[in-house]
Order: sequence, then C-alpha cells, then structure tokens
Amino acid sequence: MARKTKGFTLIELLIVVAIIATLAAIAVPNFLEAQMRSKVTKTVADMRAIVVAVNAYIVDNNEVLNIYDRGPTHPITFWLREEGGPEFMGNFLTTPIAYIGEVPWDYFNTIARSTIKRYTTRVSFHMSSKPLREEPFSLYRKFSWNMQSFGPDLRYWNDAPGTGSEKIWYDPTNGTISAGDIWYFSGWGFGHPNSDGTIH
Repeated sequence: MARKTKGFTLIELLIVVAIIATLAAIAVPNFLEAQMRSKVTKTVADMRAIVVAVNAYIVDNNEVLNIYDRGPTHPITFWLREEGGPEFMGNFLTTPIAYIGEVPWDYFNTIARSTIKRYTTRVSFHMSSKPLREEPFSLYRKFSWNMQSFGPDLRYWNDAPGTGSEKIWYDPTNGTISAGDIWYFSGWGFGHPNSDGTIH
C-alpha cells in the first residue's frame, strides 16, 4: 500500500511566516535601540576618562592646554585625536606624562565626518579651550574648556531653532536618536545652565 505523506498546508506556512515577521518587527528595533544605547554609554564613559585626564593635566600645569592656533584671544578648537592628523592633537594627555593610556576614538564624530563631510579618518572628541586674557578673566579662562560629541543624530553643532548659538543638549528621554550633542563643560567661565562640570 502506498503511504500518504503529510505536509504543511499553505495556510500553516503563511501563519508561521506571519509570526516570524511579527517577532522580527519587535526584535530588530529593540536590538538597534540597545545597540545605540550602548554606543552612547561608551561615549559618555570615554568622555569621563578624558575629563579625569585633562583635570590631572590642569593640576600639574595650572592651566588647560594652551596652544594659540588663531591668536591669544581666540578659542582653541581641535580634535583631541585624528587619524594621521597633526602631532599635538591629544598628545598632551599621553606624552611625556601618560594622563590617559590612549585617547579614545568617538564613534559619532567619526561617522558624522564620513557621512556629512566625507572624511574617512577616525577622530576623537572635539575640544575647545579658552585662551588667557587680562584680569579679571585670566583665573577662570585658564581652566575653561569643553568637549563635544555630535551624538546619535550625527548633526554638527546642534543649535536651538532661531538662536544660532544656544546649544541643544542630547537627551535620551526624547528617543535614542534625537537632536542634540553630548557635551562636557568644565564649569569655568561659560555661563551656561549646564556648565556644571558634568556630561550632558
């Protein structure tokens, strides 16, 4: 007698496919969300490590890095580290005294440059420090500095609409990929509500 083999019906297969598609629709966004959260967490942790290193440098030298690339009254801005970039970038944290073993790369700044400005080299965090000026500003100016990551939205220097200067601070409660940059302000001489020496 011929044996009758039993297989899946088309309806059963469609139900299985629909269940798998539903599970994927739930799982993939959650996975991407968790991945982005881990990148933000790593960025903040790397920034904290740099803050400790820069503060140790300030204690030893009684001022933040003091390189006048555009004159003594201009803010000094540079990448702390750039692949194949100028020698001084970030070297003050590793040479001759190792305040930090290695200046970490920043995922968001690197991706932002490669997608927006089409540079392919890795970069670290963007740092800006205030040059020394006449009294009474010299005390806080010599310790004033900030550090920036462009954050998950990968936009350069997010400013509040219509202000041209008021910074948008990254806030994960607005969504993992939301407008705003991740900032650290030293708390010296910036006068911003978030200039309290913490990372936002």
